[in-house]
Amino acid sequence: MVEFIKQIPGPVFIWLFLVFSLICIVLMRFLTDADGTASRAPVVEAGLDAVAVAVLQGGADSVIRSRVFSLMSRGLVAIENEKKKMRIHAVSGARNGGLSALDAEIMAFLSIERTPEALFTDKDFRARIEAHLADVRAGLELRHLVKGKVQQERAVRIALLFGALIAAFGGLKLYLGVMRAKPIVFLVISLLVSEVIVFLIFRKRKYLTRLGRVYLKNLRERFNWTKKRRTLPQGVDPALLVALFGAGHVYVSSLYPQYTEAFKRNAAGGSGCSGGCGGGSSSDGGSSGGGCGGCGGCGGD
Repeated sequence: MVEFIKQIPGPVFIWLFLVFSLICIVLMRFLTDADGTASRAPVVEAGLDAVAVAVLQGGADSVIRSRVFSLMSRGLVAIENEKKKMRIHAVSGARNGGLSALDAEIMAFLSIERTPEALFTDKDFRARIEAHLADVRAGLELRHLVKGKVQQERAVRIALLFGALIAAFGGLKLYLGVMRAKPIVFLVISLLVSEVIVFLIFRKRKYLTRLGRVYLKNLRERFNWTKKRRTLPQGVDPALLVALFGAGHVYVSSLYPQYTEAFKRNAAGGSGCSGGCGGGSSSDGGSSGGGCGGCGGCGGD
């Protein structure tokens, strides 16, 4: 096998490697998507509130962003720019009766003036938020919108398998090229790009089921019209729009510019990933310590 690969000319091997990587990536995507939900009818209405949608879209990071906006829109939280540094705090004397346990947790944390980054980097606060979301995640799993532990572990094994196959095939030729002083630049680039694609597909599919991704896609399409409106009709929860589209939604940025400024690195929203204040991400619906931006979540299918 080694001798056979050694005899393949470099340019020919690059094409073979690209084809091999493409086959591995397609198979990985197919096997990861085989979660038993493809035959279920796509849903637009599933009775999910803004918190559940935020969990689907971007995990704890998205929940924190959308709930902070909800509290701010009700006059319970204020964001101020002090000497070009954003500060966020609970409004002193505000009536906060009737808050959910999740919102009350955020209000308690913001009883001390903090930076927006602190919402995503304080480990104790994040652990308490995750505890509040446990039942929400369980409900999403029952609706087949997120994968259970066994399915997530299966997705990890599939990603590791195909990532290892690509690395082994390209790595062997890379080693032979180094030992024989052959040009390896294109092979290195191809290998890195292939592994990055494997990682991105894995991150997008580890947590959400196929049905979950379709649900989010349908929901974004349903509310896409709001991206051109500076006012909203009664009954549309602005926190839901923040969960779906991020801080850059036109309604948010026009009426609450200080919020958009504080979370501007997530202004793109939607299905893309934009860096955050803390530099982490939670696009798989879990949590990885993220920042103000985090990952916008998993879009499309």
